[in-house]
Amino acid sequence: MLYVTYDRDGSINGQLGMITQANKFFGSPQELASYEEVARDQLKQQFIKENSPGLVPPEFWYVRNDALTERPVLTSIGVTKTIIKPSNGDDYALITGIPADSKYKVYGANELIAFGVMDSTEMQVSIPVPMVYVIYLDKWPYQTFKLEIRAQL
Repeated sequence: MLYVTYDRDGSINGQLGMITQANKFFGSPQELASYEEVARDQLKQQFIKENSPGLVPPEFWYVRNDALTERPVLTSIGVTKTIIKPSNGDDYALITGIPADSKYKVYGANELIAFGVMDSTEMQVSIPVPMVYVIYLDKWPYQTFKLEIRAQL
């Protein structure tokens, strides 16, 4: 049996339904009942139970209406191109359809170079030197959107 605890009211980090812990417990019905009693009564955990063959990664799942639910994919995002020429700004990739208030992180050479909350639904990316930017866009409860923009000669 899979036991999942989750953010029931958004108080942990503002992400209602985010999975905070998942435990796969194997045992007899009496052992399962004992585990549930300890978790509920002694540890004060609120959980849902799911007959699942394994754990569920929180990157792809959350809890909605007391049921495990697959996190939706951000299908609204479009990008004009993923390969650009290093430049002074005349060649760029335009990312559109970003949901309002999405969080973003931009990495270059495996270093975090920019992060924040989008104040627009578009992001323009130009790269002055050859490198790869990796951009992550997060809007709960959607799955994190990952995009690579490559600047090459």
